[in-house]
Amino acid sequence: MKKISLMLLIMALVSISATLTGFADPGDKAISTKKVEDIQKNINMDKSFVNKPKDFLLSTVNDTVVVSGEGKEGDRVLITLYKKSGGEFVYMSDKIELSLGALGVFTKEISLKDSNPAAPKEALASKETLIVLELIRSGSSTYDYRLIKYSDEKEVKETLKAIRLI
Repeated sequence: MKKISLMLLIMALVSISATLTGFADPGDKAISTKKVEDIQKNINMDKSFVNKPKDFLLSTVNDTVVVSGEGKEGDRVLITLYKKSGGEFVYMSDKIELSLGALGVFTKEISLKDSNPAAPKEALASKETLIVLELIRSGSSTYDYRLIKYSDEKEVKETLKAIRLI
């Protein structure tokens, strides 16, 4: 009985620890919009290991984004993409794993198009993509996040016409 109680206590502590150290685990299949808003409010950009995009939020007309950052030799970076669907961000594609070499830097061009095998071949870029980056060093993890808002050129021109800039 004591072993079961001890095991339950350990599981509860691990669960609480995960909640305190990371807002979104890349293993999550969906992340609520509220959770993403909390991440944006609480993110400390001074402790970010991501250099590009520099800010938490990036608006773009490109359907690809370059993500880069730095760590130490031997670190691994897991990149997980989520697309906005209704009131949540849902898992979008396979994780991307990068191993950092002697310079301790990484750069990866990310497509904002859904690469899930169930997605149509002519899939459009997601209007909002949450990029979750996990830096793994000596068995511990640090998370970083970027939210990418995509608008195609047609939408931008329509918006500019509406506010009479073109």
